[in-house]
Amino acid sequence: MDGYIRIPILEAAALCGLQMKPSTLDDIEVQARCPFCDDKSHHLYLNTEEDLCYCHRCGTGGNSVTLYAKITGVDNKTAYRQLVEKVEGIAKIPPSKKPASKLAPLALRHDVYYDLLDLLTLSDFHQKQLLKRGLSLERIKENRYRSMPASYSARKRIAAKLSASYPLKGVPGFYLRDGAWTFAGNGGYLIPIYNKDGYIQGMQIRSDRAEGGMKYRWFSSNPAKGFTLGTKAQTWVHVTGDSQSKVACVTEGGLKGDVASYFLGDALFVCVPGVNSLRYLPETLNGLPLKKVVGAYDMDKLENPQVRDAFSQVEKIARQNGLLFEPLEWDARFKGIDDFLYARHLYSTGQVEQIPSI
Repeated sequence: MDGYIRIPILEAAALCGLQMKPSTLDDIEVQARCPFCDDKSHHLYLNTEEDLCYCHRCGTGGNSVTLYAKITGVDNKTAYRQLVEKVEGIAKIPPSKKPASKLAPLALRHDVYYDLLDLLTLSDFHQKQLLKRGLSLERIKENRYRSMPASYSARKRIAAKLSASYPLKGVPGFYLRDGAWTFAGNGGYLIPIYNKDGYIQGMQIRSDRAEGGMKYRWFSSNPAKGFTLGTKAQTWVHVTGDSQSKVACVTEGGLKGDVASYFLGDALFVCVPGVNSLRYLPETLNGLPLKKVVGAYDMDKLENPQVRDAFSQVEKIARQNGLLFEPLEWDARFKGIDDFLYARHLYSTGQVEQIPSI
């Protein structure tokens, strides 16, 4: 056997008999019950992009090999050998017989998503949620957040209007149902994920039902979940703020970056969709006129080894691309950079009495 065979995390999890949450099987991070703690709410996240796992309840994490080794009680070398021997024969999630679509070009995806957002509105409930994060009404409108329509008939009607102008095949989120185009996704609001040139690459849904901590889901129609002519979303990196800046802050989450950029006067933020979802980070940084990267991962990087390891990968990517790197920290009472900046804003406007310095 030549070289190292990368074992898909879901393959290892299936071999270990982990109970996975069916509704998350088309997500980048599949949820499962953690076997290392008294977990009854699927706190173990299986990242299918990086083949890593992490329990948000007990903090246990690792890769496919270490997961299998911990559960079976063997060393990592034995675990790897056994996985390689078994991986071809284990029970897999049955592949869908639904035809898949090739990902549509960026220009088409942008046009479809832009017009889709024009056809949608933002509910008062979701607007209040965004206002509570500190965004102004003007910035909420500018960022084009929209509420997902609840009814199938409304989605079908909107998709029909779009399909009259665009081919929807290959655009993540859209699929055929009963011979007509519609789109997938649970209740929540849509967050456009922009590239450096302002094109909408894809979208995420901030779910109203954040079960098991899964607040953000891709606007996706993975054919493996039975969506006819559907297309799975990719782990695109969101760019917000001044794209001509020489300095970019790297953080986790598009909405978080939108809020932080707003409070810092449109500072440039490059936002990965998850701590380990770094696939598109190198090309995103290369496409910007940068000299320096500021690492602004959440403050749990100080105590969470999985986040800390992912943060070190961000630094490695920045330095490999010839960029200076500076880690950013703030008072740990504020987990995210957006939380801290909003608190600082409240202090500066006299709405709170004190705020720690950054």
